[in-house]
Amino acid sequence: MLNLMEKEERKFDTRKHLIHLFNTAFKEKRGKDNPLPFGACMRAMQGRFKFEDEETGEIIIEYPTEQSWQEQVEAMFKDEFCAKNKIFDFPYFLKQFGRFKMSDPVVEKKKLLIKCEECGKLRQPFGCCEHCGK
Repeated sequence: MLNLMEKEERKFDTRKHLIHLFNTAFKEKRGKDNPLPFGACMRAMQGRFKFEDEETGEIIIEYPTEQSWQEQVEAMFKDEFCAKNKIFDFPYFLKQFGRFKMSDPVVEKKKLLIKCEECGKLRQPFGCCEHCGK
């Protein structure tokens, strides 16, 4: 007699989704596929986000949120060190995860100068003219 067991619902594996997001960004930015095989990416992620609770000895695997993952992927592709050394591989990304910073746009500071009424040379808008002293 054949016993029918209830089919267990498979849990959604976050790693697959996050690796897909990385591979999509890699293809978009680099113009080629991620050279690291999918299985190696899966194992690398499990090793990186696996923690052991010191008190209980329980092993906890906690993956980042999709938003934080995407922010880090974008930041890696804009990172000066990565661009200079052409390091855009998955193992480096995992190793440095959480350390990539989105660079703030550089604001160029310009001095505001006005023309002195006395000598006609450019000077700071406040205070005395450096050239004629008035």
